[in-house]
Amino acid sequence: MEAIDKVRAKRKVVCFASTKFVNKSKSFLETFDSQNETHQEQLSENLLNFDGNQIELQTLNKEDLSQLAVNSKDANESNVRTNNPALSLNLPKLRIPNFSDNSSTYLESINGFTNAIDANESLSNVDKFIYLISFLSGEASKIVSGFALTKDYFKSHV
Repeated sequence: MEAIDKVRAKRKVVCFASTKFVNKSKSFLETFDSQNETHQEQLSENLLNFDGNQIELQTLNKEDLSQLAVNSKDANESNVRTNNPALSLNLPKLRIPNFSDNSSTYLESINGFTNAIDANESLSNVDKFIYLISFLSGEASKIVSGFALTKDYFKSHV
């Protein structure tokens, strides 16, 4: 019987140790799960904060870019305004030859008009049409004089 008592005693010790191990494992897993949930909540909160900050930064960035574009446009217009008068004062007046009926002067006349007047983006099409009429004489002037002074005629006839 003594052998059975020894085995029972060993079994008791093993059961006690096993129960203690299982209880510690359960406690560890519960603590781990609790910490994991806390970390997930913190990560979700941080992610929401990050998204909010990102949207705010994008909005500020767009506002800054818009303001920069306006400032840049104003600066460019300012530079153009200050630079153009100085350039036009120092340049000699352009002479664009008139075109009448002589086909030998056509190329010189149309090139002068195209480079000096038509390429000038600050002039409206009506202004360009008026300039064109002023550089024509003879039969060419008579042909164009019947047209109405509108932007459509200039674009379609030049």
